[in-house]
Amino acid sequence: MDEMEGGGVVGLFFEKRRYFIELQYNELIFLENIVLQFQSSGRNF
Repeated sequence: MDEMEGGGVVGLFFEKRRYFIELQYNELIFLENIVLQFQSSGRNF
C-alpha cells in the first residue's frame, strides 16, 4: 500500500507532466510552422 502510494502516484504525476510538456512542445512547433508559412508567402501580421 505504502509502496503503491509512493511510487505509483509520483510516477503517474511525472508521466502526465511529460505528456503535457511534449504536447505543448508540438503545439509550439506547429505554430512556428504556420508563422513561417505566412512570412514566406509575403503576408505580414
